Amino acid sequence: MTTMSCATCKKWGRVEKGNAGWRDGLGRCTNVPNFYDVTDQVAEFDPEDGVAGDLVLKPGSKSLKAFGLDGSGYQAFLITAPDFGCVSFDPKD
Repeated sequence: MTTMSCATCKKWGRVEKGNAGWRDGLGRCTNVPNFYDVTDQVAEFDPEDGVAGDLVLKPGSKSLKAFGLDGSGYQAFLITAPDFGCVSFDPKD
């Protein structure tokens, strides 16, 4: 039986040499998109909205379960250890 971990999931790959986490054997989950890439801004204004509070998921993104978010919106992703696992596991072929 396959261990349901990132190392055996098709949505995960080790980060390339020189990138954050490569020395520790960490990898990036491609199933976790940048929040800003899968959202749209709502038209109505709410004075209680904070940073990114006026964003809603695009229709095709509502089934996603996790998102990367940083303050700049430039780049965000999930980095995990090979033995981490999640409910979105999809075994490599």
